Amino acid sequence: PIALQVKRVRVSSTFQNDLLNFGKQFLIDGREDTCWGSEAGGPHRIRFEFDSQLSCVHSFSLQFQGGMAARRIALNSGDFTEAFYPEDSNGMQTFVFKNPIQACEYIDIAIDDYYDMFGRIVIYQFNFY
Repeated sequence: PIALQVKRVRVSSTFQNDLLNFGKQFLIDGREDTCWGSEAGGPHRIRFEFDSQLSCVHSFSLQFQGGMAARRIALNSGDFTEAFYPEDSNGMQTFVFKNPIQACEYIDIAIDDYYDMFGRIVIYQFNFY
């Protein structure tokens, strides 16, 4: 599938405020050698805003750094809320919504449970389909 175009990304923190190496822009650059990293602690929030109102979003994929993955991710957009439970893995993971998100302009991500004992998250790629 073709990834949906994201207009803007907002995050709750960036590792040591190092935007050049761990900035939010790396969540959607499509490269496997760049990443967004959070500060320790949490919870962590990510907001993806789209170019225009999308008629349907049915799935997403993401790639964590092993050891710094989320145990639980909650996605919200308007009336839509669904939780997912990723593995602590370096591999790309894909999740399909029980019911597709209809007519959305943004998707909020909440991460409040982590494999890392300090609550850090590192994501190399994040795509919506």
